[in-house]
Amino acid sequence: MNKLFYGDNLTIMRKTPAESVDLIYLDPPFNSNRSYNLLYKNTTGLPIPEQIEAFCDTWEMDCEKTELAERIPKLMRDYGIRNDAVQFWHYLTLSLKESNPRLLAYLIYMTVRLIEMPRILKPSGSIYLHCDPTSSHYLKIVLDNIFGFKNFVNEIIWYYKNASRGKKKLAKSHDVILWYSKTDTYQFNVEALLVPFESGMTEWRYKRGGQKDKPMPAGKIPDDVITLPSLNTMSKERLGYPTQKPLALLERIIQASSKEEDTVFDPFCGCGT
Repeated sequence: MNKLFYGDNLTIMRKTPAESVDLIYLDPPFNSNRSYNLLYKNTTGLPIPEQIEAFCDTWEMDCEKTELAERIPKLMRDYGIRNDAVQFWHYLTLSLKESNPRLLAYLIYMTVRLIEMPRILKPSGSIYLHCDPTSSHYLKIVLDNIFGFKNFVNEIIWYYKNASRGKKKLAKSHDVILWYSKTDTYQFNVEALLVPFESGMTEWRYKRGGQKDKPMPAGKIPDDVITLPSLNTMSKERLGYPTQKPLALLERIIQASSKEEDTVFDPFCGCGT
């Protein structure tokens, strides 16, 4: 397929056939309150107007967000989301409306899009949402309500060693990736992820560790911490995109939850890869 869509991903998803996608990976805005409209400039050196909204990670409760917040409960019911989740959304909006309207605006933007994703996923499909600790705890609650608690698979930590120095707090050195499935029959290609055993692991030691009746596998299943450096300015992969993610990180996710000829959907292209 290899299609690139230009436009609002919400519009694109609503036109996407049901159960047509095997894997969704999204690297959306992180609620960072930063503008990333730095690359796309014309010959005057000024930002291109068409790109300002797409690359500006700042949020406010404008009229559009307020209207969306009021429509989300009906949208949830139309998509078969539990009534207690609808009630939770109501109280969440009341709580954040005065205390943190910027966060509420961000969650409204994300929620109305996340609601569309289970419909386009195949029953064996998965979604990996890339975020950071700024809003990951709120996004997990939203995903719990949309996909269901039982379909939460893993919280994956991407640990990058080249962290910035902390002055008033500990240095930030990781992102969070939330993995949810659509059903309990999701695709997981464990054989593609096996990593070599540590030096000294023999079949005798493996079976001694409580696996007497099972043959020693080709490797071990990796844990939920992925250690990969972020892309620095000297990296050959670096394209200049401010939130670009390493190819190896994306490869790990694609290998885990899809196979050749599957359809992988990236609704934000935030990885810049």
